[in-house]
Amino acid sequence: MSLSKKGKRKIIVNSQVYYWWVFNEHDQNTFDGNQIKIVSEDQTFNITYAIHNDTKRIVQLELYRDKGKIQIECPKFENESGIITPSGISKLIQWICTKPTDDTPRKITFGYNKKGLNELESNALYKNILEKITKKA
Repeated sequence: MSLSKKGKRKIIVNSQVYYWWVFNEHDQNTFDGNQIKIVSEDQTFNITYAIHNDTKRIVQLELYRDKGKIQIECPKFENESGIITPSGISKLIQWICTKPTDDTPRKITFGYNKKGLNELESNALYKNILEKITKKA
């Protein structure tokens, strides 16, 4: 399946190509309002990041063909004006591709793999997703 590049921006992070775009949706997706979608060039995974004024930020990692998705709390990647720049996109991708350590744990807020997952299942899915994502980086 090929990815239409119309309306998308290309960014290269750690020698990997990604495409990203900004869109606004309500009641149609994981988050309401302005969002960033980042797709790996081979489309094996995508990242959705919500831009909003809440202090708590959430990013969703999703494997191709509904093989699982996970939502985790993350830092803010847009600038003080609420605008995401290519630099912010690069930082978001680098943050995603950096495996967490005991010193930098990540809080999973939701896990899904054809059904809602408990904490143990969500952690296992997150580990699986990270392994697939970081193989590319």
